[in-house]
Amino acid sequence: MGVQEALKDILKESYGIDVVETKTITRLMFRQSYVIKDSRKKQYIVKDYAGTLDLQELNRLWQYYLTLWEAGIQVGRAVRKLNSNEFHFFFEGRIYVVFEYVNGKRSEVVQYKQVAECLQKYHGVASSMDVLPGLATTRDKLSLARSLFPFFHQSKYSMKNEILECEDDVYRIVDVYAGQDKTILHGDTILENMVSDGEKTVLIDFDSIHYGDVMEDVSNTVLSFLYYGSKTFKMNPERYVLVKKFVEAYYGKNYTEDLEKNIYYYMQVHCVLELLRHAENIRFLIRMPGMKDYLKMLVLIIHSPDFKTILEKEDDQND
Repeated sequence: MGVQEALKDILKESYGIDVVETKTITRLMFRQSYVIKDSRKKQYIVKDYAGTLDLQELNRLWQYYLTLWEAGIQVGRAVRKLNSNEFHFFFEGRIYVVFEYVNGKRSEVVQYKQVAECLQKYHGVASSMDVLPGLATTRDKLSLARSLFPFFHQSKYSMKNEILECEDDVYRIVDVYAGQDKTILHGDTILENMVSDGEKTVLIDFDSIHYGDVMEDVSNTVLSFLYYGSKTFKMNPERYVLVKKFVEAYYGKNYTEDLEKNIYYYMQVHCVLELLRHAENIRFLIRMPGMKDYLKMLVLIIHSPDFKTILEKEDDQND
């Protein structure tokens, strides 16, 4: 029996969901996620968490979804199994969770005001949340740099020299970090994780939550503005005008040189975290479609001193 057929039986028996259609929405080397439609045309997301989050972390995550919902933040909550307090199920040794589907279209860069309002609302709620025990901070994640980066030195793989050339930059970014790790960040605020109904924008996919400085989320979105729509993660220098408008809309003040420097530094922090996340499996992950281009973008930002440098490099490549 195939995975999709097995999921159909499990969802019927454990959740009372009569599946009539299943579609793969995330096709990765190690795990996949699905969107399903039931007999009432209601949709759900089924996510495979194998090798990413353990049960303790998942319990914290879906409780966080419920807390956000109660605080007025629209999220796709985890679905509880019938006659049970559990939100997960196992299949072939893998952990799956069923989530409510959030209707809407992916946000676009021209909706920068909606995107800014979305992040403002989320951060306002998240900054006043009770402490989530055991949730990592940005500082915790950065502190692993000197134990994780050596994995990039091992074995042969494409792009090895380029990655190793940014090692000193990685340690510099880590060593000067002075963020206020007081807010539960979304952690992956790319436009693909924002859904718009035309009037408002909401966040989806909170798998990367951790404590940090809100500017880290803002900078993540800035980066997304620059490469959005490019299959090869090429940045569009012309979008920098919208980046400024987005940042001004979020902070409610003019875009200054100091603000730009801070935004760029936190964008580097995000890129360091992303690079380190792939260290242990770099030899396999770099073979995945699009991964080499993604890593090139991370290295470019980590190794470059400011926005002007990376945007000029993109202009030169486009000429």
